[in-house]
Amino acid sequence: MAAGAIQRWLLSHRLDLERDARSRGTLLGDLLQLNRDPGSDLRRRAADAGWVLTGWHVGMRLGTGPDVDTIARRPDITRVLEASGIPAVVVEHGNGWTAWTTYDSEPTADEVDLLARRLREAHRALRRTVEADMGMGRPRAHWDGLATTIGEAADAARLAAARPEVGHFLRADRLGMAQLLLEWARTETFEPTARKLLAPLRELPGDLVNTLSAYLDSGGSLAETAAVLGVHRNTVAARTERVERVLDVTLKDRDDRLALHLACRTVALADDPHAGARPPRPLPPRPEAGKAD
Repeated sequence: MAAGAIQRWLLSHRLDLERDARSRGTLLGDLLQLNRDPGSDLRRRAADAGWVLTGWHVGMRLGTGPDVDTIARRPDITRVLEASGIPAVVVEHGNGWTAWTTYDSEPTADEVDLLARRLREAHRALRRTVEADMGMGRPRAHWDGLATTIGEAADAARLAAARPEVGHFLRADRLGMAQLLLEWARTETFEPTARKLLAPLRELPGDLVNTLSAYLDSGGSLAETAAVLGVHRNTVAARTERVERVLDVTLKDRDDRLALHLACRTVALADDPHAGARPPRPLPPRPEAGKAD
């Protein structure tokens, strides 16, 4: 009899948890899809849930596998964040949790850095029991900023999944050129962004775009790029240095290389749809040593 009573209580408790999770998920979905000022009903629902829509928000995303019980583990997430000094709203959302913390006024750079350190601490603690990738968004203001910072945190978490060297934790404000990839993934209109990125190179002499593309295709080999273009390797070195200065990038950084490589490929295929189907052209003979142009 006691076992039966406990089983019924557990079932009832689980149903209550699932009902609360659905309520939170629906409210979050309504806020994320909002493209106008929230009405009185949505503001009331947010207030009833204890969510503050005013102020400055910093989004967080913890992505995990489909086998994790996000409903049962939500109290653990909240408890670990609070133990690290982070009061946050935590919502079961897809395969993981979406969360955010709110400041009364715009947080300073030091406050954002402190929050990031605390999040790293919380993330390390959580990964002892659940493999989760964490992303942190930028500070954003008011109800519309909440959706923006949550989106940034989700993008950062997706990238963090493939970044074990940083502990599977990334900040959106530290992604640099990888933001191009995030923008592409979000809008599916990467070509205009790619053209805008490469535009400064087109305005300068030296065939910088083709040099950059060949350099990236060769895996960063000056010799191979020089052979493909029919110029001296010193010329390639000078051109790539000019690319770094003009675009303010570092071609040794893998995020910069990946974003630029995609930009070059996207523009090339858009200008010539058959470019990707062409067989590779034979390498011209290596030129004699000469001065870089």
